[in-house]
Amino acid sequence: MPDVSDPGAGARRHPQKRYLVPDLAGLTQSPGLTAQRRVGWRFIAFYTSAQMGTSLVFLAPLLVTLALKVNSLVGIERAPASLGLVTGVASCWRSSAIRSSAS
Repeated sequence: MPDVSDPGAGARRHPQKRYLVPDLAGLTQSPGLTAQRRVGWRFIAFYTSAQMGTSLVFLAPLLVTLALKVNSLVGIERAPASLGLVTGVASCWRSSAIRSSAS
């Protein structure tokens, strides 16, 4: 990583943006903080698809196992209603846990 305080040949070709940081005297220019290059839409699309793929890899076996467990506990006739009840209660519990952790 190049030294920010050393204005080499690269610093003359591509001037670095400096950020203004607040301090007790007002806004001053920070010597150590420089602007970073933003990521593109391609990176965001790949990152999002990787996150979704990873969550689906772990979620699919869990849902199949849950359905089989509910089926073995209550029988084939009552399994769909019971599975809906279990997943609905879990969703409500999870959303309330998210709300309470945000506050």
